[in-house]
Amino acid sequence: MLTSRARPLVSTTSRPLFVTLAINEADPDPQVRFVQPWLRVPATVFCGDERGFTIEVDAVIPLRRSYLQLRLPKDSPVTSSFSATALRVDKGETVTQEVQLTPKDGATFEHAEATVRLSLEGSMLELPITIKPIVSIGRLPSDKSSDDLAFGIATLAAAEGQRATAEGSLHCAYEAQTLHITAIIEDDRVVPVKSDSSSGSTGDQLIIGIARESSDRHLEIRVNVAQGRPRVDPIHGTPAGAVAGWRCETRSGKDAERRIYHLSIPSESLGQHPFSPGDRLLLAVRYVDDDDDGFPPVPLSWGRGLDGSRSSENFRWLTLSP
Repeated sequence: MLTSRARPLVSTTSRPLFVTLAINEADPDPQVRFVQPWLRVPATVFCGDERGFTIEVDAVIPLRRSYLQLRLPKDSPVTSSFSATALRVDKGETVTQEVQLTPKDGATFEHAEATVRLSLEGSMLELPITIKPIVSIGRLPSDKSSDDLAFGIATLAAAEGQRATAEGSLHCAYEAQTLHITAIIEDDRVVPVKSDSSSGSTGDQLIIGIARESSDRHLEIRVNVAQGRPRVDPIHGTPAGAVAGWRCETRSGKDAERRIYHLSIPSESLGQHPFSPGDRLLLAVRYVDDDDDGFPPVPLSWGRGLDGSRSSENFRWLTLSP
């Protein structure tokens, strides 16, 4: 938070802020000092996470005619446990407001928007926040398989206006040392992957990108689903050594068109510590349905990205449950 005689100035960009200071002569005392902001609001919050999020306001002056409000659009897919509260505190005190967001029945969305409004003794300040859904995945019992219906988290869907002849669903579970991702694909025609000078590659393929929360990198792989023994191939700059421990197994379903692809991802490839309840992961999955019939392939996706941008910003969020 930067303050001056003008209205408070709040940086709402998620990019780093760089400050350059030029002085005329050497001085041993600090010339720039960063202090904790007196208004603390997360830029991105999660819907469906039991932990919720917190808004904090430090009273830098006595507050007698101030209020805090969370505003959701009328068509918002979520509801909030908090709407507004009056602020009546002395200078130096901190107001802490816990907020829990819940998706409305039947609502599906990749992100939503909200606004935190702070009326500070007659001055109005508004901060936009982004709401993202988060999906809870369970621990895998020793007598269960990750393609069990209990571990289903999503359906792979084509973009609006596109029609695919294949269908897909996604299942996830975890153990302390391993994350299990299972894609169940129903496709009446499986086309092998081939290199193409214009589009990079053609054919049916399963693409997965994943990262831990706050990781400085994510990993992306491709599986050629037409192979008898699918191989995990790193793509988009992912080092081969980073996915050396990943394994992909396949088996047929009840009919020839149904195939089950099960990936085992060791926790060490995503960081040094094992998986544990409360951990958050970012995940995106895409199945490219290419019927080799002269029409463009249709991707079935959960989460966006996986396009060579080397960014996990549009991946979907997972949280590990006890």
